[in-house]
Amino acid sequence: MDEFAGRLGALRRLRGLTQERLADVSGLSVRGIRELERGRGRAPRPRTAALLADALLLAGAERADFLALTTARGRCDIDAAPPGELPPAINDLTGRDGELARLASLASPGIAFRRPGPAVVVLHSLAGIGKTSLAIGAGHRVRSGFPDGQLFADMLGGTLKPLDPAVVLGRFLRSLGVPDEQLPPTRAARVALYRTLTHDRRLVVVLDNAADERQVRPLLPAGAGSFVLVTSRRPLAGMEAVERLALGILTHPAGRALLRSIVGPRAIAEPAATAELAGLCGHLPLALRIAGNRLASRPSWSVARMVGQLRDLGTRLSTLTAGDQGVRAAFAVSYGQLTPAAALVFRRSSLLAPADFGVSLAAVTADLPDAPTAAALEELVDFGLLCTAGERYQFHELVRLFALERLQQDEPGRTVVAARARMVGWVLQRTGRSGYAGPVPGPGHDPMVS
Repeated sequence: MDEFAGRLGALRRLRGLTQERLADVSGLSVRGIRELERGRGRAPRPRTAALLADALLLAGAERADFLALTTARGRCDIDAAPPGELPPAINDLTGRDGELARLASLASPGIAFRRPGPAVVVLHSLAGIGKTSLAIGAGHRVRSGFPDGQLFADMLGGTLKPLDPAVVLGRFLRSLGVPDEQLPPTRAARVALYRTLTHDRRLVVVLDNAADERQVRPLLPAGAGSFVLVTSRRPLAGMEAVERLALGILTHPAGRALLRSIVGPRAIAEPAATAELAGLCGHLPLALRIAGNRLASRPSWSVARMVGQLRDLGTRLSTLTAGDQGVRAAFAVSYGQLTPAAALVFRRSSLLAPADFGVSLAAVTADLPDAPTAAALEELVDFGLLCTAGERYQFHELVRLFALERLQQDEPGRTVVAARARMVGWVLQRTGRSGYAGPVPGPGHDPMVS
């Protein structure tokens, strides 16, 4: 224990004060008093030392000696303002009242007494579903219960270069008061210091767009008093003791309400067109916002005009692009992370939509055995590119359009219409439900080649 820490504790006990009472008298936090007595961080600033000296009734030489000890090096500045790193919340978060209530309940202070570690929630779903907006909105809603601040990091999990946790640890430690010259050089040492500094704090930590479990684990606070929200396209099934919340597309009323909030009177004046527009966007929040923002930026357009553009399946994804946002780009991130087998199954299964389908039919289209096809389908579910309905699978309509595009781009030698007809005919023949008399593919033959 350093000299200042020992002197502070000894003087407090000599005056018959608890840490809580000293905090009350000095106007400092109990956490701050506790960390000073443990010798953590840099010396307190002169104002803090003076407040402590006043609270301890120090005078003369005793006061001067006490204040002189604050020139020691190596402690964090406990007077630094709590971090407030959450981005601004959006004003029109729509259709997520149930999820917000659930997250608020998980962040309740009473939960901390029933678990040894922080409350950790993984929000996972299809790209464009609004995970980030929900996490930020929830963080703002519950932040008053976490007085030690909020930490936020975009983990860049959807890029080719996800952030190294050591880099994020460096940022977080600086936000918690550690000066650059005191940052540990190794990841392990940073993890240890981060856990020390977060053990007694109550923080909201939002880790957005996480790539995998290895990115997240080093950034979990050590104590039970913090609340962690992780967003990811994957459920991060390898993480222990976490809550998982899979986000679905918006309901029909919520989709229309979001459009009305963005577009305004035109959406109210054209209810039928607005309802159709929401359906053409697949009630996907990202698509709804892009369509709504395009209308908002074109005051002379009617809602029906946008509907007319989106009815064209061949250009729908291109239409759902605005500035640096686009539905196609959001899906492409997930597609780029797939294994080759999953990418193959993804492309060719688009020919089975819009109906749902099982493993065997997907295996026929991909010309793969059932077992690797089943593994590929589950990988697609993990990335949010397929939905499950019991033991069957189904595309979101916008994802299906993207998968068809990738089929045409990545396998240009295939004629989609002919391939679909041939594949369906073969499947119907095998199941005895068709009079199809075409050639029957033999083992290893690709029924998709026209």
